Amino acid sequence: MIDYDTYQGNEKQYLGKYWGPQWRGVRIRDWLHFLDLAHKSDLELGCKTFIYKGSIDQVAKLILGYENDEWRYNVFDMMVSECFKSKNIVYTDDPEQTDDSLLKLNSLYYMIMSFRKGEKMKDPLCFNYFENDIGKTVGNPPYGKIGIHPGHTRMLLGDIYKGPVYVLIFDYTNGLFSQRYRHLKLWHLYSNDQALSMNVTGRNFFFGHTAQMGNTPGTIHTASGEKHGIRFREVKGDDADIKALGFPSLYMPPRKFEKTENSVIVNGVEVLSKRTSSKTMQWRGNKYNYYWELQK
Repeated sequence: MIDYDTYQGNEKQYLGKYWGPQWRGVRIRDWLHFLDLAHKSDLELGCKTFIYKGSIDQVAKLILGYENDEWRYNVFDMMVSECFKSKNIVYTDDPEQTDDSLLKLNSLYYMIMSFRKGEKMKDPLCFNYFENDIGKTVGNPPYGKIGIHPGHTRMLLGDIYKGPVYVLIFDYTNGLFSQRYRHLKLWHLYSNDQALSMNVTGRNFFFGHTAQMGNTPGTIHTASGEKHGIRFREVKGDDADIKALGFPSLYMPPRKFEKTENSVIVNGVEVLSKRTSSKTMQWRGNKYNYYWELQK
């Protein structure tokens, strides 16, 4: 990661810009520094940045258009299927497992343990808003196409995390989001509303291009509808624990993941519990009469 305020390489076409030939991050000094970074990068992209504050359930319903929790159950089911493909007990050093197959359940375990300690979500969710005919969106938003990163996994935690979260909305239509979503209370940059108290000091403002990163983050790349990629931004921390989540295969000692008839257990802690349902639900072309419920 290159850490500076604007590109300082030798390529003249990038001088003074926030996006150069490789991704980079800027450590946010304080709120005013964040506003300056967001505003100037907005100008470079032709975008507008908005801020929304609400519960995860409100974000899911009012922005992503989810009418019930079946989408969460679907994702949990995919997590379990991916992790336990051929056996019901796996370890993080198992050569048959990949970091990707363990990542999501490992993240759920980390967040559950954090909440039990009384910790709150530190970083904002980052939503990217587009209006196009070919992009693929997260959820069923009433307007536009939405790509999420970071924050997709945290959207699964609405059952157990009821506190407010902040959402940064990077609007690639340069302002249409606030017109389409008039039902939301949105803050724009430089708002004087004292209710806006998002703490970003010490976090990182990242500037990247999906094509430079192998067409990732995937939900942003596909929502944009841009085959050759798009410039994007993220605001997030670089806590050591969070970094390690992406590489569970490196844990020493190895961490145990277990699936029983009615539970998914990570490191001795029940993460998901199976519940029967009187309603038959259809996921990925198959019908089920159960769902996985997140544990507090």
